[in-house]
Amino acid sequence: MDLKNYKTAGARVRETEKIVKFLKPNKVVILLQGHYARCKAMIVKAFDEGTRDCPYVHYLVAGISKYPSKVIRKDSAKKSHVKAFLKLVNG
Repeated sequence: MDLKNYKTAGARVRETEKIVKFLKPNKVVILLQGHYARCKAMIVKAFDEGTRDCPYVHYLVAGISKYPSKVIRKDSAKKSHVKAFLKLVNG
């Protein structure tokens, strides 16, 4: 097997393949790193081409960082508080 031809054949295949964008708005994701690690979030807006300030692929996600606890009659209203977040995540 000729390694030189093998590498160029693979490059030709990659050029013709189209990249499938599976991270689209309204898709639910789980954040794995950072302050909001292990939090569920939903993609609000996808910046596939980037912006002037951030010239790379990134996403605006919204999620819940603190879910409400189970509340009984004698507990305070603090336990039923929901805390949400908005975050820009690199793609």
